Amino acid sequence: MTGLVRTVAVLCPAGWLFLLGCATTAQSNRPQTLTACQNPQELDVPFPASFRFAEDASEDYRDGRRRVYVRHRYVGSADKQTVRRFYQQEMPLARWSLISNANLHGVYVLRYEKGAEACEITIRDASQGRAGAVVIDVRITPLESGKTPSVTGEGR
Repeated sequence: MTGLVRTVAVLCPAGWLFLLGCATTAQSNRPQTLTACQNPQELDVPFPASFRFAEDASEDYRDGRRRVYVRHRYVGSADKQTVRRFYQQEMPLARWSLISNANLHGVYVLRYEKGAEACEITIRDASQGRAGAVVIDVRITPLESGKTPSVTGEGR
């Protein structure tokens, strides 16, 4: 009996360590997820709740009931791919249709259309070089002659 008790006493802790190690590894490999802010600046354009609205780098203009343009910036910490997935999931919920999705030298540009408007979302590393710091630029403009504005960022 003492041999059996000794074997169980040695194997049980080793088994628990193995199981705990696997659980930790499985959790760390799970992709990060972001949740949408419950009170966004523009009701039909979500942004991650963990990001902050950069008011000093943003502007928008309405002419009566019509949205003329929006240039908003949000800053936070997350993996750029996670932010990209966030917009791929959240924008269709606000009835935006994905037109294009590009990676331009590490800067992600997603273009959407809804009604007579185009929305361009640019996701890039923050210029300050902080690890994991990400800048999201949201630009909404009217569609001109049914064409989406170019990705080049002219007029920003």
